[in-house]
Amino acid sequence: MNAILAALYLQGGLALAPGAAYSPPGYFDPYDINQVRNPYGTAALGFDHDAGRWHFELQAHHMSSLAVDAAHGHQTGINALEFNVRLHPFGSGG
Repeated sequence: MNAILAALYLQGGLALAPGAAYSPPGYFDPYDINQVRNPYGTAALGFDHDAGRWHFELQAHHMSSLAVDAAHGHQTGINALEFNVRLHPFGSGG
């Protein structure tokens, strides 16, 4: 049980996104994901496991514009469930 608890993690951070195409003129969509308003916030909850040269990770991830969230008074953004596998061919992966 301690090994499982030791593998859980919380993650947070900020990201800057490059500009993208906006909605057509005269059309306003407050949830338009192409409207870039920095900074972006990220949060994740996940589980990872090292198996020698292989590293496995599963996480639930959310990313949204802090400016858009503040303007609308609630969370918007992108939710994702991610699964990652890494191979360390020249070592154990630490």
